[in-house]
Amino acid sequence: MLQPDLTFVFSFFIFILVYFILSNFVIKPILNEVAGYFEEVKKNNEEAERFLKEAERLEREYQGILEEARNKALSEHKRRVEEESKRASEVISQVDEYASKKLQEETEKLQEYEKKVLSEIPKIVDEISQNLLEKVLGRKV
Repeated sequence: MLQPDLTFVFSFFIFILVYFILSNFVIKPILNEVAGYFEEVKKNNEEAERFLKEAERLEREYQGILEEARNKALSEHKRRVEEESKRASEVISQVDEYASKKLQEETEKLQEYEKKVLSEIPKIVDEISQNLLEKVLGRKV
């Protein structure tokens, strides 16, 4: 078995002394620094989550505003289409009225012309028959 000698005891005490010195002056500051770093990372994560939630809330708000604007624009578009359809219908009815009126006027003119032409036919027939008789008989009848 091993027998403790003075070198072993001296080495053991030096090891313990070095351990306490390193733990107090080197390891503790490093651990404190690492703990501070982890604390800062934790704070940054919490802040990032808070910003993410705020961004999601703003995104929902933006989507709501966008949807409201889209609906408003759509209703305005529909309203204007209806107005223009009414105006187009009015214009079409006015054009139809005007066309009907002009057609009626032209039809009346044609009917008058037809009456005039028909009233002239007996005169023309008389002249033609007179001319034929003169040519056939060779004298005036």
